[in-house]
Amino acid sequence: MGMVIAAYISKERKGITDKEFEKIINTLSSYHLPISFNNLSNDDIMQIARHDKKSFSAGIKFILLEKMGKAVIDTSVTDGEYMAALDYTGK
Repeated sequence: MGMVIAAYISKERKGITDKEFEKIINTLSSYHLPISFNNLSNDDIMQIARHDKKSFSAGIKFILLEKMGKAVIDTSVTDGEYMAALDYTGK
């Protein structure tokens, strides 16, 4: 699920195109990997993420795509961006 969230945020920040985003989602689906949350609320997921090993006092570290094939560590993802990605995964 983290890859879906990171890909969504990357798409919204224009690091990857809609087509590239769909390719990532389709690839994950083809391997029967989960692409949506069904039983947890966005608030529950946010709380879990804040206690994850990738979090730190100022927020959560994300691996985002500046473009396909170029990933960067990003600590500037806002709660709003994260919630929008969670909304997508809860579709």
